[in-house]
Amino acid sequence: MKRIAIYGKGGIGKSTVASNITATLSKIGFRVLQIGCDPKQDSTRLLMNGFSIPTVLDCLRERGVGGLDLEEIIFKGYHGCSCIETGGPEPGVGCAGRGILSMFEILQQKGAIRDDLYDMVIYDVLGDVVCGGFAVPLRREHSDVIYIVTSGEFMSLYATNNILKGVRNYGDAPRVGGLICNLRGIEGEMELIDKYAGMVGVPTVAAIPRSASFSISEKDRDPVNEFDHELGSIFSKLSDHIINQDELYFPEPLGTVEMEDLLGKSCLKNKVRTARTWETKTGSETAKHPLYMSKSMKNRDPLSGCAFNGAVSALSQIKDSITLCHGPRSCSQISHQRAMSSAKRTFSFTGHLLGHMIDPPIMSSDMSEAVMIYGGGKNLEKAIK
Repeated sequence: MKRIAIYGKGGIGKSTVASNITATLSKIGFRVLQIGCDPKQDSTRLLMNGFSIPTVLDCLRERGVGGLDLEEIIFKGYHGCSCIETGGPEPGVGCAGRGILSMFEILQQKGAIRDDLYDMVIYDVLGDVVCGGFAVPLRREHSDVIYIVTSGEFMSLYATNNILKGVRNYGDAPRVGGLICNLRGIEGEMELIDKYAGMVGVPTVAAIPRSASFSISEKDRDPVNEFDHELGSIFSKLSDHIINQDELYFPEPLGTVEMEDLLGKSCLKNKVRTARTWETKTGSETAKHPLYMSKSMKNRDPLSGCAFNGAVSALSQIKDSITLCHGPRSCSQISHQRAMSSAKRTFSFTGHLLGHMIDPPIMSSDMSEAVMIYGGGKNLEKAIK
């Protein structure tokens, strides 16, 4: 069984790409499971004849883990492929990243992903959310190969570069299969993508042209291989590449200035910063620090990449304040530990001791893990009172 994680900026077309890969593989006899790891729960619509399927989190909310059966969350689609949608909370409430973690835990507990059931598992993952939950498919125990869908647009390449940084953070071995270019028809687009690919050491493995056939596909609720032979041939070649690829790549993501130079934006006027290092004076010495430092996070808790922790660390530095963490007590404890570590790093780096940061007052609204996914407004109101 081969496990593929497909990442990309929101709206770049990764669900369309993932679904057409799944459709192509299923049509030639592969047993494929596609898992949509996006709160929009629209990853598998093309494979389910345009219909939305019940999500893992909806079933979890209604019946709990104990009352949940795999038949309620795994559905058969195009040419016998299997489909799962993670789902998520209502916009503005709850934690979608925690939902992703819960989904993986449920599938593991239920023994849903096994070699005797599937030849290929494809994770369709939102890639421009800075959250440890969405980074879970990057971890080696869940995926073997990572592909990134991109275009020649600034924000798409920017998101691609951030995803490559995440790949480095979650291991020290080659994991990337390549870039899949979903072209927008911009002048010089392919040349720009190829240049970027050469700089980061990751090849482009497919170039999908802009086509009205994708709109027709969405309207008719059929994969493009059913009526567009040119696009069908492209997805067929891409699928063959995925099946047979044995060489993987360890990326070298670009620094901020390198990205600015590549994309033709104005560089920083003050050239104190360079592509790879920035300088700061500590006493009489000049210390150089990498602009981007990669370190293995293979054995770390997934929440180490949570934006929640960053917010708590910043707020806890306000003197004479209490930071109320709206989440489980475990998250508050992790955030407290990180805030203390941040204070110690600040002291070792600057030589200044900020006494009120050493043991910041942090409290929790004591949400359960299940409540955290969906919001927990009552917990928050009680904690504030």
